[in-house]
Amino acid sequence: MNWQHSAKPPRPIPIPPLEKKTTVRGLLSSRRREYGPKTFLIDPEKDRQYSYAEFLRTASKVSNLLWQQGVRKEDKVSLLMPNSAEFLFAFFGIMQLGAIACPINTHLKEEEIAFVLHNSDSIALFASGEYFDVSTSLLTGENNIRRLLTWDPPAGSLTGTSPLVKLLDMKTALQGEPPELRPEIEESPLEPDDVAEIIYTSGTTGRPKGAMLTHHNMIIDSHWIAHWNRLGENDRAMCVMPLFHVNGQIVTVMTPLYCGGSLVLPGRFSVTQFFPLVAKYEAAYVGTVATMLSMLLNRVDPGDIPAGHKLRIVFCGSAPVPVRVQSEFEETFKVPVIEGYGMTETTCRSTFNPLPPPEALQLGKSDGYRKIGSAGLPLGNEIRVVNENEQPLGPREVGEIVIRGENVMKGYYKNPEATAEAFRGGWFHSGDLGYYDEEGYFYIVDRKKDMIIRGGENIYPREIEEALYKHPAVKDAACIGIPDELYGEEVAVFVVLKDNEQAGEAEMISFCRQFLADFKCPKQIKIVEEIPKSSSGKLLRRKLRES
Repeated sequence: MNWQHSAKPPRPIPIPPLEKKTTVRGLLSSRRREYGPKTFLIDPEKDRQYSYAEFLRTASKVSNLLWQQGVRKEDKVSLLMPNSAEFLFAFFGIMQLGAIACPINTHLKEEEIAFVLHNSDSIALFASGEYFDVSTSLLTGENNIRRLLTWDPPAGSLTGTSPLVKLLDMKTALQGEPPELRPEIEESPLEPDDVAEIIYTSGTTGRPKGAMLTHHNMIIDSHWIAHWNRLGENDRAMCVMPLFHVNGQIVTVMTPLYCGGSLVLPGRFSVTQFFPLVAKYEAAYVGTVATMLSMLLNRVDPGDIPAGHKLRIVFCGSAPVPVRVQSEFEETFKVPVIEGYGMTETTCRSTFNPLPPPEALQLGKSDGYRKIGSAGLPLGNEIRVVNENEQPLGPREVGEIVIRGENVMKGYYKNPEATAEAFRGGWFHSGDLGYYDEEGYFYIVDRKKDMIIRGGENIYPREIEEALYKHPAVKDAACIGIPDELYGEEVAVFVVLKDNEQAGEAEMISFCRQFLADFKCPKQIKIVEEIPKSSSGKLLRRKLRES
């Protein structure tokens, strides 16, 4: 079911087929030939800019060094680093060599990092200074790490560690490497369908699984994003999403690389610096999650935003955007939010709302192109909604979203059982519940495993959360099912109030009755200071259940 319904708005620019499948190595080489002296990467913290040629020279030095250290094609190399130019040098240096990058979520605890290092079979680890101590302590554990590489080792840190592991100061080690790829690397076979990286899922339902993404997965999704949103070589991205997640990698690194554009890479997302950086570096688009939009709404005065900024698109994904948050953000900051849907296993984006032409854009409301509250239309892949028997459902019938296409991962690393379960019938099963409307726009209802069944009635937590977001005092909300002897499950909600606002449990339950059937209304509402979320902005409902 690849939607081509005649009633839907036309795509502003049809997505042409990819002219030729290539690899990250091939893409880097072609971009240096086409855009060598042009700025590719801007590091605001260090006030440093890198041209395409400079960036590739350093990435090639990394590839050469890894080769000299015995790293070969399909070897796994992990990265435990924050957003930085050095992360990208390592990331692209690994993939260009033909090895497989394994970026690690920097928010993980030591035991969780140890699991990723062991499960991925990584033989080398890039670690930045702030993660150096935890990295060295992990090297004595059960893993295959034999090289620890860092640009900023603490003083005296290159001695006294495991004799099995060689530590390398990258600043010193790279000085002896040539800026062009060694012939052994340049001439080594590398195919578009070879695995480029393994990203471990957030593990919201148990142990993380390593999603194997190919070179073609990464490039085709960037191709779709660029054409769907009319992005080109003169557009600059700003990356505030963590680079250990596919969202930051694809939307605001791979897409500008694919376009021949450029990117600004702050060390982290900052509410106070967001708009000043956008204005100073003339960013045209940025990738975000809903939590970031809420933070900007709550803490930034529109009058403080520098005049003349060029931001024209705020992409948002990883978790559904509350309708109120999107509408208020657009009305406040006068920039459209383009919501999309995807996941690690689909290399980021599978759907996007269409970007309206300027004359059709209506901020804060659906405008005939975008539908606020919708995840949009499929890009270059096919999407279905199926029931428990894998039968396709019709418009507005809720079922599991399944996806098939060139952006879908190769499988889960060393987990054939999970791979077979996810790819039942040749379609990737997302685990998300949703539906599509008569025009083919998709809507995400909830995670399949988060659905609440009360007395035989299906209740979707997001519906309850959306109702509470309409309350003027509510800043954030998360709904879970709790055990109940009579009904099996009951509805409970955790709420964060806006600063200087007050509201009680009874008042909010009464408020919900204006919008929800009685059986859906919360039976318990707990006011909390913070709702646990993953680094990609996804609600961690299991932590709420544990609490």
